[in-house]
Amino acid sequence: MSAIVNGIINSTVGLLCSKLRDYTAESLIEGDLNDEKCRQIVVREIDDIKSKLDGLSRKDLLASLSFFKEGVTRLYISLETSGESRHQPSTLKAHLEHESEVEGATATRVEQFSVTQAERDALESVCKLSEIIGNLKIASKERYQSAKESFKKARELATEAFNNVALRGEDRLMASKLRIASRILEGLQDPEAAVHDCLLYLKELQDLPAVQAMFSVWQDSDKGITSRLRARFYKEKRNVNVESIQMINALLINLTIKFTNIKMGILNWPTIKISNDLHHPLLEDHALQRKFEEKKTKLPWYDECIRGYVCAVTSKGEMLSHVWDDDKGIKVTRRSGKHQLFCTVPSKICCFAVDENDNVYIVVEIPSCNENDPPRYKLLTLDSGGNVKADIFLDVIDEQLVDPRMSVTKDAMIVICCKHRKAMYICDSTNTRQDYKFPFPFKDTRPGTFSDYSFTVSNKNEIIFTFGYNDENKLFLYIITIDGKLKRKVAVPFEREWNIILGALSVVFNHVNETILVSLFNGNLRNPTTTIFCFSDTGELLHQFDILGGYRQLLSHRANGHIFLVNHAEAIMLQM
Repeated sequence: MSAIVNGIINSTVGLLCSKLRDYTAESLIEGDLNDEKCRQIVVREIDDIKSKLDGLSRKDLLASLSFFKEGVTRLYISLETSGESRHQPSTLKAHLEHESEVEGATATRVEQFSVTQAERDALESVCKLSEIIGNLKIASKERYQSAKESFKKARELATEAFNNVALRGEDRLMASKLRIASRILEGLQDPEAAVHDCLLYLKELQDLPAVQAMFSVWQDSDKGITSRLRARFYKEKRNVNVESIQMINALLINLTIKFTNIKMGILNWPTIKISNDLHHPLLEDHALQRKFEEKKTKLPWYDECIRGYVCAVTSKGEMLSHVWDDDKGIKVTRRSGKHQLFCTVPSKICCFAVDENDNVYIVVEIPSCNENDPPRYKLLTLDSGGNVKADIFLDVIDEQLVDPRMSVTKDAMIVICCKHRKAMYICDSTNTRQDYKFPFPFKDTRPGTFSDYSFTVSNKNEIIFTFGYNDENKLFLYIITIDGKLKRKVAVPFEREWNIILGALSVVFNHVNETILVSLFNGNLRNPTTTIFCFSDTGELLHQFDILGGYRQLLSHRANGHIFLVNHAEAIMLQM
């Protein structure tokens, strides 16, 4: 056979044993590796793994490895590659030799590298898998079906082993890798279904307390004397296990990008909870990030160009924004990236919001006939097609609004906030309840000095208000009742080099898990960074993580839980 089949087996089985990739590379440099030699290496490595697993408690894991080996053997005789003879020498040698000139000697065993170099080599192997799957052809359907049955049995037994709490952590990690490798090879004809299943397996693995504790020690190895002492014990074994989990993440994101149409949010990818922090294996794998940046890879949470300042998102994930050169128009950006006019109104649009049923509420400003009198304001209610359903005057607003923001509650109450007036206005869109207003209930604020602000409304109809002072290194979060009473105040410190004036602040409520998300764009850094803070609905800081790039606004939808992080050119899906 050719490098295609050898490569797919090498990369997938490489999840189970890091030596396999290097043995294969050594053989290729010594001379061409035909399919029989490669098959023998695969079988020998699986046997080597089995020899290290004894005891009755590991019988499921041993049986799973046996079925996996059987499946690999059957897969070799069931597949052929496009335009290549079964007995033709492998063409992978030249690629590896070229790669060695750039990346270093890939034939050297992993154990001789630092963890960083090992991760880079693992990543190269994972990328090869993504590049070759699409070229596979089935020569014998009967033999391929037989191989699938073997992989299915291997996966089921690996699942049994993974759920055996009596097994050591290393054995359960091996069981998880077996589940994933088996499911990938079982699902070559339907990679999208295979990836969905593997993401579930990955989540179960990364939710294990032992894995979370391992990453906690690994991540904090340079933080304080106690952490450094803890990190000295079992360092080599811990690094190997961490590398294995990072390699699984790299493999799955490559398969997702190249062979599926899966769209997901960053927070939908399995993460690792570490105390009050959140470790995102993809965001924090810098070698992988560099690989994506070099190849201009479009990750599954990036959306099309949106061209404008976005203000709201619908249940379909479509975005509504101001028309760039028209203060009386709103456009919609479809999921396909196409733009079209949503509506045009007779007066200037001040702000707008979308409810859970995709009704759009627009506050428009109507100039006064007398230049000494303030303008009047009207609330327009439109359906999801842009047709006006109702309009009412907002007499509670008796002064001109400057840079107002708005949100809508679950019972169709409109909340309008004006920093310049230091007030909030509560208006009933159904015109059946009394409108009212109240001043900011912030007794310790210095009016006019905070440089950016944002607010949202929770499932409990509580107002979540956040802002930052330019001369203080703190992010302030206030939880306010709908009648204007301060319920809780939270102050979160951030890095001193951050500058609110050069950045942007935004807050949304996550209606899926009832948490508060705050984005803080740091425009003062050479490489723009946006930090996401996650709070409980009572204001407790749960975790935070960084995203490269400058994103100015968070958007969420109550009904389906969509959360987007956007700037004037693109959007990142945090949650789908």
